[in-house]
Amino acid sequence: MHALLHATIEAVKSLSITVPLDISLMMKIAIVADDKWNVVSMFGKPTLHL
Repeated sequence: MHALLHATIEAVKSLSITVPLDISLMMKIAIVADDKWNVVSMFGKPTLHL
């Protein structure tokens, strides 16, 4: 569980570097794990309201 939380935090950090703070995101999140790997994938569309 601890490694999964760290993987999720790292995925969010990598996204937040490229996205302005005043933007909405429609996201799909997939989490896959086995005995060796934890993978967090995020895909979405940004929307900016003016």
